[in-house]
Amino acid sequence: MQLSLAPVVATLLVAVRLGVVLFMTPLLGSLGVPARIRWFMTLSLAVMLTLSLGLEPAVDISNAAGLALAFAHELLWGVLLGFGLLCAFAAFLFGGRLLDLQIGLGVASLLDPLTRGQTPLLGLLLQLAGASYFLAVDGHHAVLRVLALSLRSAPPGVSPAHLPLDAILVQFGLMFSLGVVLVSAAMICVFLVDIGMSIAARLLPQANIFILSMTVKVFAGIGVLALSIPAMQPVMSRIFATVFDYWESVLVR
Repeated sequence: MQLSLAPVVATLLVAVRLGVVLFMTPLLGSLGVPARIRWFMTLSLAVMLTLSLGLEPAVDISNAAGLALAFAHELLWGVLLGFGLLCAFAAFLFGGRLLDLQIGLGVASLLDPLTRGQTPLLGLLLQLAGASYFLAVDGHHAVLRVLALSLRSAPPGVSPAHLPLDAILVQFGLMFSLGVVLVSAAMICVFLVDIGMSIAARLLPQANIFILSMTVKVFAGIGVLALSIPAMQPVMSRIFATVFDYWESVLVR
């Protein structure tokens, strides 16, 4: 009986790439998901992609140094591809953080199990809304199709031909610009409330405008944000469309 280790090595290499991409998203990277489920899902997807695409490692598996370098290349591929998704979901957190600071909720935050840090209240709400929209428009299947395409264009173990620094900077910048656009209506409303409260403070110096403005800004910001949710669909589509544009620039060799 002759046993070939090539399919096993190819599956492990694919699992490294998939694992890094999926763990950089809140869909599977959250610590709330049990570790066994995360590893089982990653290995299952790796096995299915390896068998369906007939993948073979593009390195000499008998050479330990070459095999270690192949795993390092797959880790780099995972980081490059996962960075696009990470920036997309971070845009929701950034927009929520800006609105939190403007309406006065910046002092209150939640513990993010993914980063073990402080997460803005409205940012977490927007990120959950973005994840729900991503799943509703079948974005997870599109991600799997692009990952399969990446395995065809860059077989397991192949080194990235180039590092698209310009695409990385563009994707990083879009995280900030699209995050602001996402909550722009609520931010403009709160800004107008600040102007109105400043005028009221001049006209009514005996009134405690500071305490009153905090309540008014919270209700105005959250109210306008709730009313602007139906208009967020084009912005959400644009946010996730940038992921595939970024991946195209990374995979074009």
